[in-house]
Amino acid sequence: MHQFKFHGKGKEYFGIWIVNILLSIITLGIYSAWAKVRTNKYFYGNTELSGNRFDYLAQPKQILIGRIIAVIAVSIWAALNTFSPLLAALVMLIFVLIYPVLVVRNLRFDMKMTQFRNVRFNFIGSYKNAYKVMLVKPLAAYIAIGISIAITLTYIMPASKILGIIIMAATCLLLLPLLFSWVIAAMNQFIINNTRYGNLTFAATLQTTYIFKVLAKFMLLIVLIIAVFAVFLIIAGVSTNDVSNLAGDSSKMAVFVIAYIGMILGMIFTQVYFHVRVRNYILSETKLDNQLQPKSTMTVMSYSLLLLTNLLLIVCTLGLARPFTMIRHANYVASVTQVDGDLSLTNATDQATDESGAIADELSQAFDLNIGAI
Repeated sequence: MHQFKFHGKGKEYFGIWIVNILLSIITLGIYSAWAKVRTNKYFYGNTELSGNRFDYLAQPKQILIGRIIAVIAVSIWAALNTFSPLLAALVMLIFVLIYPVLVVRNLRFDMKMTQFRNVRFNFIGSYKNAYKVMLVKPLAAYIAIGISIAITLTYIMPASKILGIIIMAATCLLLLPLLFSWVIAAMNQFIINNTRYGNLTFAATLQTTYIFKVLAKFMLLIVLIIAVFAVFLIIAGVSTNDVSNLAGDSSKMAVFVIAYIGMILGMIFTQVYFHVRVRNYILSETKLDNQLQPKSTMTVMSYSLLLLTNLLLIVCTLGLARPFTMIRHANYVASVTQVDGDLSLTNATDQATDESGAIADELSQAFDLNIGAI
């Protein structure tokens, strides 16, 4: 069993972080490309597995090209939104249609720029399959849910409110998690099965049923938290009509604030629950070259406490603790991530990558697209 280790220090990274921010402001954002490379090089270079550290190979100029394109694209879209909302909507539609292509290019760039033991990662996913898992399947899920809600509201509710409520509950707690579990499983499987480490292949077979159970519990928890919030306010005598007039009643305001904070904490807990359970499952189903088995021992409570204390640190220091929280997060993630198997037997060799599409890969960095549950 090989444990990931992270060697970064808060004070050390604070110096990099503050310089990145100041230079990015002074240069009106141009330095942000160098800032991203310095940050990634620090985090990759301080992540160790079995005595070897990762490396980030991207050059700032590569990312700067994407950033310039992003500024131009957003400026054009903002101008169109002011003078011609119809054209702005058309531009947004084009962006949605090319989204899978951008994600593939983004993943390819990030993988090519990641190196371990002088062997680079790569991503070889096709556009055809990207469109299936990132556009067609999510669109089908949204349409199915929309049709179910529309039929319930139009035909069933007027005839029987009780039956309508039952069908709406089934849509939210069964149909919705089922369809989005289908999308999540397909998307993560597409990413993992098309990722390479040199000449070696990552592989995973993800079950929609497992993710469905986790997502259904996640949805149920959200419903329960909202219900508890509402019941608490009712018992305390605070109705929704009072909310706008609470400033004049300190006791009711205190009750509302306590209930609201409780609801926010509950929502954070449910999101952590989903992330932890899915991350642990995906890593447990992933293998490299059928030899190495990643493993995640992340727990809901420990990760919730980490995120909560990080949030408090950032709020109490007005954001200055941000680099320290990033180091704490990286330390935690490394401490709960392992690889099972004999790394010395892994015969990975670096592969000559096709650089003909390098410019397009760099352009995809304009949008910093990050998908996947891990």
